[in-house]
Amino acid sequence: MKSYRKELWFETPSRRAFINITRQVTACLGESGVAEGLVLVNAMHITASVFINDDESGLHHDYEKWLEALAPHEPVSQYNHNQTGEDNADAHLKRQVMGREVVVAVTAGKLDFGPWEQIFYGEFDGRRRKRVLVKIIGDYRQRPALVSIALQRGRGPPMPALRDCIRLQERKPAALPRAHPQSKASLWSGL
Repeated sequence: MKSYRKELWFETPSRRAFINITRQVTACLGESGVAEGLVLVNAMHITASVFINDDESGLHHDYEKWLEALAPHEPVSQYNHNQTGEDNADAHLKRQVMGREVVVAVTAGKLDFGPWEQIFYGEFDGRRRKRVLVKIIGDYRQRPALVSIALQRGRGPPMPALRDCIRLQERKPAALPRAHPQSKASLWSGL
């Protein structure tokens, strides 16, 4: 199993923003060499979020309106947290609603998304540097091909267990025998 870690850094000029980071995460996946596994993407700050949704400006506007209605920035005096000298209590609440991280399956070296899904960084208290962690775990790309090439080039006999795995991988599945229609009852009666 392979493990990969990278930090993506963001500094938005505005207090709130939604940034599509799908390309950066896809680039990390390419660097990792993982073909089958999982990608974790999480905001490493308590006033930022990572989430999955559609990259559509109307939806982003709706998020902005909805989140501001749930946790308005002003008046800042409405929040106990802001009595500590900060003015970002609303950003903490917005992050809680939008979530800290996403996990995406990796299949055949690609992010295994549903239709229209994209990964976003949500900023709720911007104008300073913040980071997002990308952690990828899984199996290497092309491992079976490398083993096959080594065997074809005659680089020594593989270990018996590895040789058996390779044989199983190269063997085509046998056709299953057709069951007689009346045999179904006898199969289930033994359970």
